Amino acid sequence: MNITILKIEGKNIYLAENHHEVILAWAEERKKLETLPSILTLDHHTDTLPAFTYASEKAGKEIFLS
Repeated sequence: MNITILKIEGKNIYLAENHHEVILAWAEERKKLETLPSILTLDHHTDTLPAFTYASEKAGKEIFLS
């Protein structure tokens, strides 16, 4: 696992290439808290670009813009 930990305003912020890697860190933080902490994951999939490009060209771009 390759996780970077930033401390911002007294809170640990975990950054990872693979979002599933933060689950263990989340579990460790959960032990310290009374309520469930939140996980925010930002995920970018370039492998879907050809499929969406093809679909938008076949069906019309308006279906993706509405």
